[in-house]
Amino acid sequence: VFGTSAQANGVTLSSGIYGTSSNTAGTAVIGLGANTASGYTSASGAGGAFTTRAGYGVMGTHFNGTNGDRWGFLGASNAGVYGAFDATHFGYIGRANHGAEFINNATSAGTSYAGSGVRAGVYGYNICGANYNFGISGFNGGSTNRTGAVHGAYTSTTWSSMGYQNSGGSAFGLYATAALTTGVGFLSNNSKSNIGIGSYGDLIGSWTRGEVMGHISSGELFSSYNLGDEYTSGHQIELVETNNEKTPAYSVTSTEIKIYADGKAELNNGIATVKFSDSFIKLLGDNPNITVTPIGESEGLHIKEITKTGFTVKENKNGTSSVQFTWIAVGNRIDDKDKSAIPSDLTDKNFNKNMKEVMFNESDTKHSAKPIWWDGSKIRFDALPKNEKETFEMPYPSNESLNVIKANARKPKDLKKISEK
Repeated sequence: VFGTSAQANGVTLSSGIYGTSSNTAGTAVIGLGANTASGYTSASGAGGAFTTRAGYGVMGTHFNGTNGDRWGFLGASNAGVYGAFDATHFGYIGRANHGAEFINNATSAGTSYAGSGVRAGVYGYNICGANYNFGISGFNGGSTNRTGAVHGAYTSTTWSSMGYQNSGGSAFGLYATAALTTGVGFLSNNSKSNIGIGSYGDLIGSWTRGEVMGHISSGELFSSYNLGDEYTSGHQIELVETNNEKTPAYSVTSTEIKIYADGKAELNNGIATVKFSDSFIKLLGDNPNITVTPIGESEGLHIKEITKTGFTVKENKNGTSSVQFTWIAVGNRIDDKDKSAIPSDLTDKNFNKNMKEVMFNESDTKHSAKPIWWDGSKIRFDALPKNEKETFEMPYPSNESLNVIKANARKPKDLKKISEK
């Protein structure tokens, strides 16, 4: 069938092909391409239904000639494509201020977080087994700041973007914010409840790796808090501000969980009793070891008594001096008996190397990431076990709401029967 209209730009109702159906469940125009033997039309009626086994169900081309603009597919004035969805209908019209707009107006709840269980304005499914296939893809040309490939928002100040170029020109794989435009700080009376990013995993909650810097966090109440033991393969270093510079200070280490305190005291007529601070007493497990050093001449000092609350120092030979002395107390911390055993996986000499290969840059298409999984007793870096993947049902209308088209494009009489339905 070939149809043509002499009217330019569709300013009147003239059409190349025009079809109507008086049946409320009928379809005005049906197209079956590429020897398609069957297809679907809506049981509620439709303006057109087009199906093909190869190529395109509907194809439009655009030509901007000298006689005016032309469109391959034309929606309404403000949008190329608009889709609306409620509990029983799918829409596809032109409206609003976007190239494409899809709205979920469903009043009934979804059934799960699975692809087939959610109700959404847009569904994107990747059912191909080949590499570099995605259900939905977005691209940011990166020529302008504050632009992204994909945008999702809860409010105007709680949103995220993938493929984002920020106001400083830096590129982000993922950027998220959940704070007011101008923060007033933790010390204000304003309540705060938004969270920038949350992630949950059955093996690893999240990992970050940078070629220069790995991870930076900042907060006015605190910068970082860990629930559980913390391990590092490097040193723990504090940078202490001293005048106009920062001086590194390294942590004191031990093979056991120890608590430490020190101070200075003075003999009174050859004897002195030192009381520990309340916080030291609370953290102390057993009686600590005490070391004292006199500052000045004396007959020598010795420890007369040690308890969990303090100790007593006495001068040798019943001396009666008033010499000052320094002291150091070191004892087991109260939770020393509850310490966790060091996981043998972490002490393996290859653990750091394996984890770096797990934290792989997927832009490197010539190599692959190392797998990682937990077998119930240890961390493994060999091939992942084969688990059944969750299956997704494509969100097509049900067969009950469709008329099944069965035809052969080579048999005009069959097409005629379809048009009579």
